[in-house]
Amino acid sequence: MDHPSGLTLIFSHRPILPLEAGVLNLHGLVHNSPTPELEARHTNLCVEVRDYRPWRLGAILTPLLTPC
Repeated sequence: MDHPSGLTLIFSHRPILPLEAGVLNLHGLVHNSPTPELEARHTNLCVEVRDYRPWRLGAILTPLLTPC
């Protein structure tokens, strides 16, 4: 999915490795297990790390797209 920020969002069950430049991967599968091989462009959407509730896409993306 192309995002207005210019990035491409990929939703997947498993984390995608490696990621191409300009891609964010929103994934499941890893639950709350540590995954040191994943980078900042991977976002875990498993319920264990999302307070067992639905989240709006904007609430997930805002911290990822806001410069530090």
